[in-house]
Amino acid sequence: MRKIIKICFLLAISGSLLVGIGSGVAFAEYSSIEYGGKKEIVETKNIHKSVMVEVDSDMLCPPIENSSQKPILFIDDWDNNNNFDIETDKNVPKDSVKITVDYETASDSISIFLSKDSVDCLGKVYRNSLDIFANYNNSVADVGSFVKTSRQVLNDLKHRKLYDYTDNSGVKKVVLYINPDANFTIEKGQSKPVISKDEYDSLPEDTKLSLNEEDYIIQK
Repeated sequence: MRKIIKICFLLAISGSLLVGIGSGVAFAEYSSIEYGGKKEIVETKNIHKSVMVEVDSDMLCPPIENSSQKPILFIDDWDNNNNFDIETDKNVPKDSVKITVDYETASDSISIFLSKDSVDCLGKVYRNSLDIFANYNNSVADVGSFVKTSRQVLNDLKHRKLYDYTDNSGVKKVVLYINPDANFTIEKGQSKPVISKDEYDSLPEDTKLSLNEEDYIIQK
């Protein structure tokens, strides 16, 4: 019995020593790794694309103050925090908007969509969604990118280097072009709920009193 206890004790001591040695070696290996700064992990290229979108009348918010104003095309590029520029171009048709995008991506193409996204509630919220994204043929591209990235990280560790890996892909610049004589103007985001004069007149008096002109637009 004492012999068994002695053997177990020796095994425990030996195990502790091996763990300590292993930890020391691992710490020494980790301490020898150098920080190499930032490194782009995915190879990308810039894609420049333009599309011409015809603006339908139901995409436009009616003039807010008076009939002499132009209707408003509210455009919401939510994914990019509405970080787009608006410029004029006489070559753009008066009933259209030209969307130009610079996109850094590993894919071979990008898609650009401008679609009506209005909401009818108490009043109507006018909003047109601008969606921009890279196209990938299938999930194999994602798997290939993951494998390539893993190999890069392992290779860097092999050479005692560790980087702050970055992905430079994404939208770089968006410009919306409109004819200076177009029959509408462009604003970012979405409108406040718009209530026509007839709709307003048909509302119960208590509902009218609850409406805040800072939150709603009442077209008179």
